[in-house]
Amino acid sequence: MNTIAENTVALSQPDLKSMVSQLFGQEQEARALDKEIKTKKAHYHHLILKNSEKLFSDAEMIAINTVHREWQELKDRQAGLFAKADHIREILKSLVQSLDGGRWIHSTDDFLHPHWEFWLEDDELKFAQLNGKGY
Repeated sequence: MNTIAENTVALSQPDLKSMVSQLFGQEQEARALDKEIKTKKAHYHHLILKNSEKLFSDAEMIAINTVHREWQELKDRQAGLFAKADHIREILKSLVQSLDGGRWIHSTDDFLHPHWEFWLEDDELKFAQLNGKGY
C-alpha cells in the first residue's frame, strides 16, 4: 500500500480534480446508504420484536438472519466508502499542511460550484463552496 508521501510526490491539476471528485463521490455515496441502512435496521428490529417470546420458527429465523446479513453488508459497504474517502482526505490534508496555514482554492468543472476552499482547522481538513466570482 502506498504511503501518503508516495501519493503526493507528483500530483498534477487533473489528479487534484480527480481526488476531490472521488472524495465528494465517496462521501455522497456513503451518506446515500444511510436511509437504506436505517430501513434495514428497522425491518430487522421489527422481525425480532414481533415475537415477544423470542421463540422463532425456521422461516422466521431464516428471514431474521437474511435481513441481519443484508443490514451488515450495507454497513460494511458504507464503512468501506468512508474509509476510501478518509484516505483521500488524508492525502489532501497533507497537501494543505504544506501551505503553512494557507487556504487552497480548488477550481472544479461544476458550473454551479466552480470553486471550493480547503483549509485545516484543529488538524482537520475542512472545505466549503465559494460563491464569489473573484477567484
